Amino acid sequence: MFNNKLIILIGRSGSGKSTIESELIKHGFKKIISHTSREIRDDDLIGESYHFVDKEFFENEINLGNFLEYAIYNGNYYGVHKTSIKEGEDYVAVVNPNGFRSLTKLFPNNISFYIKVNEKTMLLRALNREECPNCKIICQRFLSDEIEFSNIENEVDYVIFNNDNINETVNKILKNIKDF
Repeated sequence: MFNNKLIILIGRSGSGKSTIESELIKHGFKKIISHTSREIRDDDLIGESYHFVDKEFFENEINLGNFLEYAIYNGNYYGVHKTSIKEGEDYVAVVNPNGFRSLTKLFPNNISFYIKVNEKTMLLRALNREECPNCKIICQRFLSDEIEFSNIENEVDYVIFNNDNINETVNKILKNIKDF
C-alpha cells in the first residue's frame, strides 16, 4: 500500500481525461505513466503518453508480479508497473473502472472523478484524434465503454460534466480537491 495522494480520473474514450490530467500536472501532480501493448497513435508521446511494450513483455511482467494493476481492453494490455510509483509523490491517474478499483485498494488516500461528456462530443473527439481514424475500432470502443462504465457513477467520489471549457472543468476538480 502507498501513502501517496492519488487523483483518479475515469471516463469513456473521448471524455477529456488526458487533457484534464495534463492540466492537473501543471498544478503539481505527477502523472502515473501506464504501460500498454496497444499501437502508438498519431498524438502519442513515447514515455509520456504510455510506456509502449509488446504483449510478451507485458505477460512476462504480469507473471513476475510487477504490475500493480492491469486490464485487457480491446485486446490490448494496460497497466501500472511497480516502477511507475515513487514514495512521497502525489499522482494523477487515468484508468478504466477495473484500474480504479485496483488503485483505490493500493492508495487509500485517493479521490476519484468520473468525467462525463455527451455522446456526440465523445465520438467527434475520437474521430478527430487521428488523421485517418479507424471507424470500426472507434465504434467498438464506444460500445465497449457503454458496458464497462455503466455503473461507475455510483462508485466514484464525484461526477464532473466536461463541457468544452477545459478550464471550468479543471477548476471544478481543483475546488473538490482543495482540502484533499
